[in-house]
Amino acid sequence: MKHCLPYLGQGDLYSFCIYEAATLLADIEGVETNCTLAGKWEGGCRNAWVIQELKKGRYTKEDLLRACGEFQSCSFDVFDWYKAEKIVDQLIDCDTLDDKLGFHCREHALESWRRSGKATAEEVEGLMLQKDGPSHQEMRFLTSVIGCDKVGQCAGNDEVKVACERALAGLSRGDWSCR
Repeated sequence: MKHCLPYLGQGDLYSFCIYEAATLLADIEGVETNCTLAGKWEGGCRNAWVIQELKKGRYTKEDLLRACGEFQSCSFDVFDWYKAEKIVDQLIDCDTLDDKLGFHCREHALESWRRSGKATAEEVEGLMLQKDGPSHQEMRFLTSVIGCDKVGQCAGNDEVKVACERALAGLSRGDWSCR
């Protein structure tokens, strides 16, 4: 990267310059070539370029994930931007991330799904009927969709149904609100 040539041979200064200049990179090949030279700032370099490109809309989700490389916080941003049409597909994307980022990714996905007003009874039922039942995290949002948005109903095995009905009773008592 010509912009950083004055710092060539100066270790961290050169690497940091590449990170700082990430938004000047023209394409994914530029990211692949230059961000690898950013050393400990490689993830930040890739992420800065990807965030810029998300806003421009020039690349597909798959292209941007390739630009992220192995940097999961960058992938998180791509998943959060390109919401899957079905919540279950979005959750599958989130499950490719490590535990901490995966949790936050699912939280963002479920919150967006719940607030979108586009949740369907079929999606609610599908999540309720998962082999192992919905996670605690999923159940919080499912009961919000059922109790607040009046979409779908408690379903699944007895344990899942009872947990859902208890949560809905808590809503009725005012233990939590629909905000």
